[in-house]
Amino acid sequence: MERIQEGQPFAVFMECTDSPARLEKLFRHIRKILPEDGRIFSVVSGTQRKKALEEKLEQITERYCETVYFAPYGSSDESRQQMIEKALRRADFQDCVLILGRQNGATVREAARQLAYELDFGE
Repeated sequence: MERIQEGQPFAVFMECTDSPARLEKLFRHIRKILPEDGRIFSVVSGTQRKKALEEKLEQITERYCETVYFAPYGSSDESRQQMIEKALRRADFQDCVLILGRQNGATVREAARQLAYELDFGE
């Protein structure tokens, strides 16, 4: 798991796992470190997975998250970027945005940096 800290007032993490056990453990960990009223927003990039695995991952994600943004397999980079930006804009001080799937870290960092700048949270 990689933490993205670009001046935004909430946690942003990236994780590439598609293991249900690892994902469950990850959400439990994030839930423990968030304040009680903190919310989790998740962006899930589709990959070529078996349907049963995909359904299990969706169930786990939906159980822990306030909102889940799904980018289907084959989505454009621009489409995934828009979903990441939506999740970042919904988050507040006590929240967490978790980006699952293979993402370009530089793209996620830039979106977080831009949001921090627009909302004047940056240094």
